[in-house]
Amino acid sequence: MTATKIIGPSFFDSNIDSESYGKLLKDFFLPRVFDEGWNKDHFFQQDGAAPHVTRENLELLKGVFGERVFSRKYPDNFDIGIAWPPYSPDLSPLDFFLWGYLKDKIFENAPKTIESLSEAIVEVLESVPAVSCGRTIASFEKRLRYLVTAGGGYIENIPS
Repeated sequence: MTATKIIGPSFFDSNIDSESYGKLLKDFFLPRVFDEGWNKDHFFQQDGAAPHVTRENLELLKGVFGERVFSRKYPDNFDIGIAWPPYSPDLSPLDFFLWGYLKDKIFENAPKTIESLSEAIVEVLESVPAVSCGRTIASFEKRLRYLVTAGGGYIENIPS
């Protein structure tokens, strides 16, 4: 998710492992990053799922984003980047906005098959207004400022 659009979705027929995640980055995500020029000044954030934080996948991200990566294990491996605090859904735009929005919109029509669910996901993601993306990223930035002000400590209530 960027301030202007959502990249994706990409569907998998099986559980994701480090190899399939690396393939997703190389074949699907990073070509879009380069097409848009986001490799020059955008940050990349990912959760700490085991397939995401293998040395190989982190090196791939380092080659594109350098120190502009928020991820578990990233600073430990490269002495750059930003360690992502675990269990922080209030600091992830996908968690605090997109997943709930997607679920609410998709289940208005209660898809009955995997195919209709996949189609609904694509349709909803393509229809997310750019202004909603912008507001979400602005909220993310505000949340990060609150965290910095708190010295990285716990924040009771983060305004949206």
